[in-house]
Amino acid sequence: MKIEDIEVKEEECASERECVRCYNWGEERFSKEDFTEHIYSYHSSLFVEEQNGADIGANTGEKPFKCDVCEYRTALLSKMKLHYRKHTGEKPFKCKVCNFRTSSSSNLKDHIRKHTGEKPFKCDVCEYSTAHRKSLKIHTIKHTGQLPYKCDVCGYGTAVLSHIKRHSLKHTGEKPFKCDVCEYSTAYIRNLKIHTSKHTGELPFKCDFCEYKTAVLSHIKLHSLKHTGDKPYKCEVCQYSSTDRRSLKIHNGKHTGEFPYKCDICGYGTLTLSHMKLHSFKHTGEKPFKCEVCEYSTANRKCLKVHTRKHTGQLPYTCDVCGYGTVSPSHMKLHSFKHTGEKPYKCDVCDFRTSDRWYLKIHSFKHTGEKPYKCDVCEYSSARKNNLRVHKRIHSVEKPYKCDLCEFRTASNSYLKIHSRKHTGENVMCVNSAQLIPHNLNITPLNTLVKNSTNVICVNTAQHGIQI
Repeated sequence: MKIEDIEVKEEECASERECVRCYNWGEERFSKEDFTEHIYSYHSSLFVEEQNGADIGANTGEKPFKCDVCEYRTALLSKMKLHYRKHTGEKPFKCKVCNFRTSSSSNLKDHIRKHTGEKPFKCDVCEYSTAHRKSLKIHTIKHTGQLPYKCDVCGYGTAVLSHIKRHSLKHTGEKPFKCDVCEYSTAYIRNLKIHTSKHTGELPFKCDFCEYKTAVLSHIKLHSLKHTGDKPYKCEVCQYSSTDRRSLKIHNGKHTGEFPYKCDICGYGTLTLSHMKLHSFKHTGEKPFKCEVCEYSTANRKCLKVHTRKHTGQLPYTCDVCGYGTVSPSHMKLHSFKHTGEKPYKCDVCDFRTSDRWYLKIHSFKHTGEKPYKCDVCEYSSARKNNLRVHKRIHSVEKPYKCDLCEFRTASNSYLKIHSRKHTGENVMCVNSAQLIPHNLNITPLNTLVKNSTNVICVNTAQHGIQI
């Protein structure tokens, strides 16, 4: 029987009464669309005489329906109709509350529950409930521990077939989803959908509290937690809590000591693939993210995003207390500690505390004696990355710091500060002897630089430690 004849049959079956009951299964459907989908999904063979009432492909693995556009095959005519809509772009099912459209009535049902808050599928073991039947099925496996889908390459196990298919692409490097506008390709269709919004400019999800917009629903949910302060994902070992599940998963690795991603060159281990990719750039020296305005380049996409704000003048993060603005959320968090006086980062060896995690790391080198930043030209090494950067200028002719009043140039910002006092007549104080040092004293090259929250202390190789 042809598809057109089947559609006539389903019209006859579904339009006679308001509530339609399936003869074979006894299930009720309250709309023509739902009943039609049920027929196609489970009893399409009732309209195909050659099958003699047996479901097409049932228990045989046969997939008689083949897509004319791609290689997709299926045993169910309903799935073929649904698949065709991927090629045509047809989305006949529309939400009455928002602009959401979909190619499947079941997807529309799931979507409507976002508006109603209904979660009809409940776990028999715990209090978990969800709007999706598949989500409940996946959740129950947490109680059984069953992981039916295993990776043949690395042993990765999962409860979801789509997850193992997606995981396999990590080993093959395949990126089947390609952008029609540019050369972008990805292993995940979700990433492609997000990417295409860059070309269309469409940002359908908007924050109710601020002007933030995004193309991803999960991003708007995560963003809203910034306004509510809610951190629903809590660590079972310590008091850590997070706004997203992924951050909690990464945090848990600190307790287990598990580092699934290892560097082949130096043995560095990390909990995330993105961190490993970022780390690999240290060995290759690659900086793929480049500024379109200046010559700045970086290995970190987030750093480039923050850098571009220097050109635009955009300061999206503003202090509620003093009006201070910054380009980075981490900078704002650090600034807020000035008002609260909080110093959450504590040394395990001594009583040192600081508001900056980076300062704690540098401080720890005092106890270990470690100086990880080494010069490629000489034997100089330092516990501070910035010190090494300044030191390298000794081997080059680079002197980026210039006096505004004369032609003096230097490789160090601290030298420039000392020099500027020759114009102001201001004396400097020795931090060792508390004696005032004349402003015209020639300062010999610095041995070390030690920063704290208020000043830079330069320890002179000669007699005096000069406080700037």
